[in-house]
Amino acid sequence: MEPTSTPQRNTGGALCPNSSALQEVRNCNEHACTVYHWQTGPWGPCTEDPSSSSLNTSTSVRAGIDSQGPCSMGMQTRKVICVRVNVGQVPPTKCPDGPRPST
Repeated sequence: MEPTSTPQRNTGGALCPNSSALQEVRNCNEHACTVYHWQTGPWGPCTEDPSSSSLNTSTSVRAGIDSQGPCSMGMQTRKVICVRVNVGQVPPTKCPDGPRPST
């Protein structure tokens, strides 16, 4: 015959709370989903800006030789488009005005 076990009483603790009291719930991911955003292309090469009429004179001294030459203002451009997630390019009025990248 096998010995039988009898239930033991807990003499030193308190009852455990029910399972709902052991769960903690909090809100997350409350920020607005970004559906429309600005997408920028790479910067193009630096080209002479035809709108700048002032020429700067650049002087450098190398190995005792003076060289002077005109230096005009330059300009770089890049493409900035408004994009909808999983759709592609949309009209720029759909994107927020504030954080638009400069062209």
